[in-house]
Amino acid sequence: FALTKSGELYAWGRNDKGQLGLGYAGSSVATPQKVAFFDSLGNNRITQIVVSLGGDSSYVVMSNGAIYSWGNNAFGQLGIGATGSYYSQPQLITGGLVKSGDFTPRKVIGISAGVGFAYALDDELEIWRWGVNNWGQLGFSSGTINVPVRNPNQPLFANYVSCGLDHVHITRYGSQINVRSTGATGYNSIGYGKLGLYYAQPPNTHFS
Repeated sequence: FALTKSGELYAWGRNDKGQLGLGYAGSSVATPQKVAFFDSLGNNRITQIVVSLGGDSSYVVMSNGAIYSWGNNAFGQLGIGATGSYYSQPQLITGGLVKSGDFTPRKVIGISAGVGFAYALDDELEIWRWGVNNWGQLGFSSGTINVPVRNPNQPLFANYVSCGLDHVHITRYGSQINVRSTGATGYNSIGYGKLGLYYAQPPNTHFS
């Protein structure tokens, strides 16, 4: 993907799951093509583009805090309330991302995507997540979720979220840097010193 100074989005490459957002799926695209969908949104500009680590789901964050997603949706990773198939046109994520009191929309400021799942950070620094959860990568014990949800027990806040293949690192700044990681521990990827396990609740990663 490439974003021009005037705010136009261009895409090229693999497109078997419609992950380029061009309105069709099929063979790869060899030259940059304009993603015309976003022309209709006026002054609502793209501020972040994210491609999942699987390479077949795509996300953008808009200047008004909305998220659009497209591509593979086999595990509900697009967050649009459906699971299965794929979408070759950008889809607005509307479910879940609301304040609990008055149900006004949350403004998203950042997103990260692993393989089959994604995390979003809103303007109050609360974390939302959705998609596959077979290794506890969503940070709680539950199955696949196809809309954004907050932490089920208490809000989880962060300054930065980074998704790996099947795990995630959550960083919170304060008097000291606090890092929590959740998901599969293959290759010791979440830093707990234990290999071949998974964690569905994100404890702290310790630095010596």
